[in-house]
Amino acid sequence: MRRRRYFVGLAALLVAASMILIAAPAGATGFGATSVGSDDCVNSMNPANNGNSSGLVIACVFSGLATAGTSLTIDDYKDAVYHAGGVRQVTGKVSRANGSEAGHYLIAFAGGAAAELGPQAGDVNHSIENLTSTAYNINATSPVGSFIDAGTTIRAVLTGGATKYWELSQPTVAGRVPGNPGCTSAGGGTCALSVGILLNISNNIGRDGNNGVTANDSPTVTSAWTPLTSCNAGDPNDCTGAGTGNTSASQGMHFCAVALGGECADQATDPASIVSDLGNFLSGGDLPDGAQISAVNSNTSVTLDCNPNVSVGGAPVWNWGDGGPCVTPFVGTVTAGTGLVLTVTPYPIPTSTRFITGATFTGSKGGVPERTITMGTATFSKFDVGLKLIGCSTPAAGSVCASPTLIGSGARIASVGAGGTTAVLDPVSGATTDWTTGPGQHFTLGVQSKTASSSGDIIGSLAIALIVDPGISPTSPPCAANKVSGFQLPIKWRNPGPAASPVPVGYDFGFSGPPVNQYAGASMTGVSTAQFMVQTSVTTFAGFLRQNITVAAKIPTTTRWQIAFESLPVGVGLCTGTGIAETLEIKGLSAKHALNPSGTGGGFGAVRALLPEAQNQVGGTTYTGSAVSNTVGAHVTAGGAHTETNACKVTSPNIIGIGCQ
Repeated sequence: MRRRRYFVGLAALLVAASMILIAAPAGATGFGATSVGSDDCVNSMNPANNGNSSGLVIACVFSGLATAGTSLTIDDYKDAVYHAGGVRQVTGKVSRANGSEAGHYLIAFAGGAAAELGPQAGDVNHSIENLTSTAYNINATSPVGSFIDAGTTIRAVLTGGATKYWELSQPTVAGRVPGNPGCTSAGGGTCALSVGILLNISNNIGRDGNNGVTANDSPTVTSAWTPLTSCNAGDPNDCTGAGTGNTSASQGMHFCAVALGGECADQATDPASIVSDLGNFLSGGDLPDGAQISAVNSNTSVTLDCNPNVSVGGAPVWNWGDGGPCVTPFVGTVTAGTGLVLTVTPYPIPTSTRFITGATFTGSKGGVPERTITMGTATFSKFDVGLKLIGCSTPAAGSVCASPTLIGSGARIASVGAGGTTAVLDPVSGATTDWTTGPGQHFTLGVQSKTASSSGDIIGSLAIALIVDPGISPTSPPCAANKVSGFQLPIKWRNPGPAASPVPVGYDFGFSGPPVNQYAGASMTGVSTAQFMVQTSVTTFAGFLRQNITVAAKIPTTTRWQIAFESLPVGVGLCTGTGIAETLEIKGLSAKHALNPSGTGGGFGAVRALLPEAQNQVGGTTYTGSAVSNTVGAHVTAGGAHTETNACKVTSPNIIGIGCQ
């Protein structure tokens, strides 16, 4: 295979090619060919199965740079959802009075108030996991330095003397030596409590449970377990009785609603709390697609409803499909089953760890007013309470972070406004008083969960075909020869937050123009939940994933997920009068998701997935892209007018097929 034409002039070519970013040999149906000059995009998904991970494929041909433009935005299908959620980090210790950190049900909070938010009543049913983002080994053993097993959730919050504890849904496991969590940094030993390690607590109650039981034609689901006993009473701070259904093999699903009281009552006094299961989706066995929890009968029993056209359990209406009702969702659909694995998917979709630009900072630490963030549009929700802020600064001229935003380490949100445009910080949080006031501030909110892709994961590709101008790439043949060059580039996921060398853990905020041709940090307005980086040895550019929301009473409604390459480098790479074809593909799962153990906490463990459709809809939903319909397909905004094909049918139940049907 000859590497002619574009390698010598790759920097110039990619600068030119990056201007248009979406296209590939496209056709009126499927992925067939379309002649250059048609200015047409074919948008599709593969697989197109509701409630599952799903890839996005955008294929276009543009007749030239004028049509392709210098920025590009993709509004995804209305039923698409990307990774959502975030975590706060806390320091925890576990008993070692018996010489082991395994077999315990209490985690003691060992952090300081300035840096960490300790146990809260609203933590119930949130996942709590080790910080390490590496995959577990084949035996699902906890990574080095951790005593938390996969899928562990918080059952209750307790106080013993001056110490607060999280009560767990399953026992701790033995952290592998050498290292934490022994009695010393060297590991091992017998002591009251181990050394502390960092843990993640999810900002939502997405979780798995076992022991699910269904009955023929019934909307009621149960999951058996009995409470732990005499917690905070032994060993020296632990539970003396393990109850039933509280192990990794038999972890019952602990359901909550305010009316149950006890550990579930926090939402009655704190509307920002996220404890109640009402309105969340519940799946498992042959439960119908789109089933939501309409009533919580007890901690072990719920009743379901399936209707996309009404509010179930107080959650927003979710008719992103054709608006049709569920058809016989329980009678003739649900059969008797035992030992089922149940999954709670939080709804509304939680807001995520994200990078925020264009904020206005006012107030001061401990002042009147307290530190306050104001945005021009709805940005914050109840899922953000307790999440920390990380300021952004980089010396690279032209970067969005070149003007630094300073925030005291550990500063976190205490409350959000009802409409989502303001957030007020916790006055005790923050190791220093650093707080850059004024407009134009930029920061990261929250820490990515273990259900997020790892920074650097390949989550897609960009394929390009074009006729290269030899004036840009001297090794290319004359334009009159009509020789087409083509190549494919990987797209990497990067989580919000500062980058760190040598391992990239966050966004690339660097920026420099020609001759370096590094454009990844040039522009990122508003709010984004991930950076989609295209990187080569000679140039980089990036798009950003956006979760567009509205907020009412602190509750977010996700209106659309969007991929935006909003400022792409300008260059000339095409022969005059020729077009360009590109294909953009986003995968459903990354390597991180494929390796995460079952039960890894928090919701939406995928790069991209599809939300449920109403059970047994006649003919399913065909997404067409009509702006006035409830079946909005994907939409590409480029430099000029072009046609689009969005036809994609999503059925319930799912059918076996390739791509859109």
